Amino acid sequence: MISRQRLISALTITALLFNPISPALANFGESPILMSGPGTRIHGADISRWQHPFDKSINFKKMQKAGLRFVMIKASDSRDDSDQLALKYVATDRKLAQEAGIYTGFYHY
Repeated sequence: MISRQRLISALTITALLFNPISPALANFGESPILMSGPGTRIHGADISRWQHPFDKSINFKKMQKAGLRFVMIKASDSRDDSDQLALKYVATDRKLAQEAGIYTGFYHY
């Protein structure tokens, strides 16, 4: 029998594999990365459930306007209860970030 943790991880990986993970892939065209930091640095951030106080959504358009070009989204955790909380926002955050023109990636903690 497959453990709950492995099932959640497998479903997360499957969902990520079958969805575009960058604006360039989502649009099937080239999307240049604009430099927006000091020198050649590209501004980015990591986000998780903690950026959703009282279930508030993140304003990715405002972040993009401020110069943010990528986000790393916490997709899973090493504990089952934390996994459920992380997974609540993964798909929506990815979709909204990409709609705002922000590149997305995922991480496991």
